[in-house]
Amino acid sequence: MYSNINDSHSFWHCVYGQAYLKPCPQSFIWSQERRKCEKKLPTSTTSLPATSTSTSTSTTTFMTTTTTTVPIVNCPRLITFDNIPGAGRSQQPLPNGFSGFQWVNANYMNVSYYEEVNGWSGYSAALSSGQYVGINKDGKMLSMIINAAKSFTLKSMIVASAWNDNLTLEITGKRGGSVFKSQRFTLQLQQQSIELNWPNLEIINFLSYGGEPNSDIKGNGLEFALDNLCVEFPK
Repeated sequence: MYSNINDSHSFWHCVYGQAYLKPCPQSFIWSQERRKCEKKLPTSTTSLPATSTSTSTSTTTFMTTTTTTVPIVNCPRLITFDNIPGAGRSQQPLPNGFSGFQWVNANYMNVSYYEEVNGWSGYSAALSSGQYVGINKDGKMLSMIINAAKSFTLKSMIVASAWNDNLTLEITGKRGGSVFKSQRFTLQLQQQSIELNWPNLEIINFLSYGGEPNSDIKGNGLEFALDNLCVEFPK
């Protein structure tokens, strides 16, 4: 895929040796650096509020939405969804045991193939490495349950809403059957980096809700995508 020097709202796409111009959705432009259509943003930086609660304290922090990939530095265990045994082009459930977890309502998706067939979506925005991302099946709550160790630390991840503007993503960490941490984020159809550094977890739940369908995208729902999920197991 290559930029069209005559029009930033389209790009050259090659399928089976044939090249043709493919348009980006309305209000999106082609990024040759990221090799995908991205929402045209104003020059100012917008910060999104994220309400944070825990069993002991309640604080308010701020997350900044960005379309620039945040490099993973010294991640002890990086889950990219690109090394799933037998993964093909069709969307399928993540196998239990993958990367040391039991996965509930979690699918993997080949973003390159999906975009070729269905066009651009927030799935493409979340893609940070390789061709695959993880998604919440049918917009349901996605859960990660540790089965390769007694606990784990959830350090960081890349996320994006698939269809809805202002999609709320509530991330909850549990241990010993009780809620340890819970935090809400507002997602858009653009890449967002989330850093948590929650230790000693046994279960993580990702619940999405709300938002409004993006008028430039042919689709709607509560799905979101995640990539470059950084975790750590105790030594």
